[in-house]
Amino acid sequence: MEAGQAFRLLVGDLDPVHPRAARPLAHERDHPLCRLRLALEHRLDTPVPVVPHPARHAVALREPAHAVAEEHALDVAVDDDSAAHGFYSRGVESLVTELARARIGGTFNQYAASPRLCERLAGYLAARRRAPILLVGEAAGYRGARVSGIPFTSERQLTGAGPAEASATVVHRVLDELGLEGEVLLWNVVPTHPGTPSSNRRPTREEAAAGLRFLEPLARGRRVIAVGRLAQEATGAPYVRHPSRGGARRFRAGVLESIS
Repeated sequence: MEAGQAFRLLVGDLDPVHPRAARPLAHERDHPLCRLRLALEHRLDTPVPVVPHPARHAVALREPAHAVAEEHALDVAVDDDSAAHGFYSRGVESLVTELARARIGGTFNQYAASPRLCERLAGYLAARRRAPILLVGEAAGYRGARVSGIPFTSERQLTGAGPAEASATVVHRVLDELGLEGEVLLWNVVPTHPGTPSSNRRPTREEAAAGLRFLEPLARGRRVIAVGRLAQEATGAPYVRHPSRGGARRFRAGVLESIS
């Protein structure tokens, strides 16, 4: 059985998200965060929130199981919660393994040579397996998921060290204020990083389309909210303002409206 098929079978009863390729992607462009000098973060009333370390929930990564063993796993009755969790975990492992092997255009794949980031991402996905909301951004940022491995999350929020990211600060602060931290799964249309170690660039149309194969299984069965125009164009989901460049208040208002 191909990598990721167990995960797709688990949620295969619902329709996937499809890109609307006939429409051009909007041109809302984010500038490198270093040029912001973290001004947005400095305006926050509270310190950077600490996100519970997802590695505490991490599952051990391994190569995809032999096809026969995988088929046996499909026979497990998923009405049992422990069995369902085990089934989901195998799907998560397959998705993360496939992502680590992927080449998405000219983006940097932070998972390709980092078992630590793969384990961290798998743990995060497993911990959010019951989250009913999927918040989808544009792509991994150079101060965010490129370093931490978790979408919309900085290394500083996870460990107290390393770079901070203004957008990540706002996202987690808002989710905490609204009581949604555990109810939301964070992801990006392009899960890898378009840019350099010190800057971001807008993903190409081809990169956005290539990233959808990882987004689709995570979107099934969840309410999808698009953060920014590119995410809206790629998913067709309701739009909320990206929190960067002074968009924190509108982002919060948009999330609140979307879940009402």
